[in-house]
Amino acid sequence: MTGWRLLLLLAAFALALPAGSAQAAAWTHPAGSGLFIGTAAFTTGDRYLRSGGSTPVPSYTKVEERFLIEYGLTDWITAIAMPSLRWTRAGGAPADVFFGLGYTDLGARVRLWQQEASVFSFQVLGRIPGARDDGRRAQFGNTAGELDLRLLFGHGFSTLGRPAFVNLEAAYRLRFRDPPDEFRFDATYGWRPVEHWLLLAQSFTVASHGAGRGAYGSSWYTRVQLSAAYEWSPGWWLQAGGLVTLAGHNALRENGAIVALWRRF
Repeated sequence: MTGWRLLLLLAAFALALPAGSAQAAAWTHPAGSGLFIGTAAFTTGDRYLRSGGSTPVPSYTKVEERFLIEYGLTDWITAIAMPSLRWTRAGGAPADVFFGLGYTDLGARVRLWQQEASVFSFQVLGRIPGARDDGRRAQFGNTAGELDLRLLFGHGFSTLGRPAFVNLEAAYRLRFRDPPDEFRFDATYGWRPVEHWLLLAQSFTVASHGAGRGAYGSSWYTRVQLSAAYEWSPGWWLQAGGLVTLAGHNALRENGAIVALWRRF
């Protein structure tokens, strides 16, 4: 497995959807209401994580626009759609650049159980790729369909007398064709220290289910994201934050930033 192929495959794993997963969480929307989140994410990396350290590699840069739409079909079923646009640049001589559709996610979240401030849900998303040429470095790892099966648990409580919540998610992502399937574990802590402000601390861990075929090896990484959201008008929120890959093996160490606009309707 060449270093270039590993680099581009693992850079393509940055589809964890931090802004969307933070706010949709395990809860479903009441029938006839919903949520829109438009997110601009920028990530870049030039070091490759291995057990015991990291090595420098040609830089990889990604700019992605995601548009999450959730709508309550009933009080316990929420429909989900999320198209995306992506610009990626894989460094080298010459560099490879791709601009076009990213993944489009379609599916639903079903509330299985709710009691007072706790909720347990199941979510399924089909992921349709926009990239088509697996032989190009800037598209590698993003050309096959995927199916994300996910269990979600959410619980609301208070911290220092102010509203807070935790959201925990465990998923198995089926990746068709050559890439290996993935286990995914996401955790979010949210706290409203004052009116109109929400602070978010999140972690996203991805581990491949063994190795895939051909150039796809086994890997894992953990990424963390810290952000803040401000409600500047009723139903309108603006979020900004940063992210970094803390640890991993056969993974690109990425740093980045996000800006998101939320609208509840």
